[in-house]
Amino acid sequence: MVLHRITIGGPGTDLPVAGATLPFEISLYNGRWIWRVANNAWKPLAPNTPLPCAGQPLIARPGMYEDFQ
Repeated sequence: MVLHRITIGGPGTDLPVAGATLPFEISLYNGRWIWRVANNAWKPLAPNTPLPCAGQPLIARPGMYEDFQ
């Protein structure tokens, strides 16, 4: 099974982040990554897109092997 959507942020999300209150979602649709805050409109998730998380933006980028060592 492949997860095609994940929520990130505050309590009750798939990936809770300390200090985050407003959740956002990342999803894979038709082979492209998209994202949205709460229940707002979906937007393309391009490299270097800042994602709101606990007062500091997460920057979208491809995963690197070194990130998981």
